[in-house]
Amino acid sequence: MASIVFGTSFALGLLILVIGAFLGDIGDAVDFDLDADTDFDLDGDSSPSFFNIRVLSGGAAGFGGFGLIGQTAGWPLVASSLFAVLGGVLVAAGTYALIAFVFGKMQGSHHIHSVDFVNQSGQVTVAIPATGIGKVALIAPGSGERIVLSASSNSGRLPNGTTVTVVDVQGGNLVVEQG
Repeated sequence: MASIVFGTSFALGLLILVIGAFLGDIGDAVDFDLDADTDFDLDGDSSPSFFNIRVLSGGAAGFGGFGLIGQTAGWPLVASSLFAVLGGVLVAAGTYALIAFVFGKMQGSHHIHSVDFVNQSGQVTVAIPATGIGKVALIAPGSGERIVLSASSNSGRLPNGTTVTVVDVQGGNLVVEQG
């Protein structure tokens, strides 16, 4: 019975890893995201989550594979299970390290800070009420990527499509003025 559990864990974990390798972003569709609701990770840590589907499936494959090794070696169930847990954690940690290394190479060392947007022009994408928060699209310095950030206004209400300039950053939100 234990061999069936270990074998199933190994097969399913490996299957998800292989499918993800061929289909690419399958992990992104079912990735567990524990971040707050933001459109762009500003001033934060952009490393992958340990709860990424690839990391979890790698851990499941490691658990199953190491458990099968213990069972095949004739070890008692407790020893095989402990070996399986150790193997699952090691393989998950290795998968995480590999993903972090690959994403780190892809992202380079460019970090964007909220103050980098001061004096930059953007366009309102969600109307900014006179006393509230809306959204502004800007081009990230250095990367050229279009991002959308939360913003408030010193100029009163700003409708969608208005060209604005970032004049300050307060409480993690950009402060913009028309023009």
